[in-house]
Amino acid sequence: MIVKCIICGKEFEAQKSTKKYCSNECLNASRRKKYAEKGRIRGISEKVCPICGKTFTPKSAAAS
Repeated sequence: MIVKCIICGKEFEAQKSTKKYCSNECLNASRRKKYAEKGRIRGISEKVCPICGKTFTPKSAAAS
């Protein structure tokens, strides 16, 4: 069965009809996106690292 990846749009051969991602990279990208959205819902905002200056999202509310 030919399916279209919901992340990158690439068509791929799926073994099961429920498969949504063409690769582990796309699966992980989806997980990161869902995790980021979950953090926004909980009120976890991006922070700036005092050492390097890069922005990041803390993994827990306790870290913010």
